[in-house]
Amino acid sequence: IPGFGPGDPPAKSGFGPMLTARAFNILMVDVLGYKQFVTQGGDWGAMITRSMALQFPKHVRACHHNFFPCGPPPWYKAPLTMGRLILSSYLYSKREMDSIKQMQRYQNEQNGYLKVQSTRPQSLGFGLGDSPIGLLGWLVEKFHEWMDVANYSMPDDEIINFVMMHWMQGATPGLRYYKMAYAEEGEFSVTHMMSRYSDVPIGLSHFPKEIALPPYDWVAAVANEQIRREHDRGGHFAAVECPELLVQDLREWFSSDVVRKAMQG
Repeated sequence: IPGFGPGDPPAKSGFGPMLTARAFNILMVDVLGYKQFVTQGGDWGAMITRSMALQFPKHVRACHHNFFPCGPPPWYKAPLTMGRLILSSYLYSKREMDSIKQMQRYQNEQNGYLKVQSTRPQSLGFGLGDSPIGLLGWLVEKFHEWMDVANYSMPDDEIINFVMMHWMQGATPGLRYYKMAYAEEGEFSVTHMMSRYSDVPIGLSHFPKEIALPPYDWVAAVANEQIRREHDRGGHFAAVECPELLVQDLREWFSSDVVRKAMQG
C-alpha cells in the first residue's frame, strides 16, 4: 500500500483506498496481464479489495476477507435483521454477541488513533517520526489490544520489524493515508462503499479477537458471502498470529466450486 513499509508514498495528496484500488487493478490487468483474479485483504487491504470488487467486478472474480466492517442495514430494507438485532440477547449466537461487544469496545475505547490520524496526521507524524520510542508505543498498544495475546506473543525482533516498516517512511505517509481515506468522495469511497452491495462472491475468516466482523445478516445486506470459517484463536493480525489457519481458509475458499465457476464467468 503506498506510504506503508517500503512502498513509496504518494506523490500528491488525495491518494486513498479508492485510488489505491484503481492502481492495483491497473497493475493486475494492464501491467501483469491478468484479466481475472481473486483478492484477499485485512484492515486497509480489506477496504481496498472491497473497493476493487465494486469498481471492477469483471476482473475481481472472488474475494476473501478477515476484516469486514459494516453496520446493520436500515430497518425499512431489512426489518427481520433489525428485529433480530433488537432481540439479540435471545436470537444471536454467543459468537455473534461476542463480535458485537468487540465492535462496541473498539468504538468506545480503541479508536482514538483513528480520530487523530484521519484529521491531524501531519501533527502526529512530526512527533512519532522524531521519536522511535513514541512510534513503538503507538504501535505496540494496537498489537496488545487487537491481538489474541492469550494465544500469541509477538517476538521482540518481529515488533522491531513492524515498527521499522513505519519508521523508514518517517511515520507520516502511513498516518496520512487515514486522512486521505476519509476525504475521498464518491460511491466507491470508504464512507460510501460499506453500505453498497457487491455480488462478487466472498469468503470470510472470523478470528475471535478481530475488531470488526459483524453477524451474518449484516454482511448479507452488502456482500455475497458464500462461506465463513470461525476459529477459536487469532485476532486482527491473523496473518502474523496464526498464518496456518488463514492459509488453510484461503486454500479452501479459492479452490471451491463457487470460485472456479466465478473464474469461468
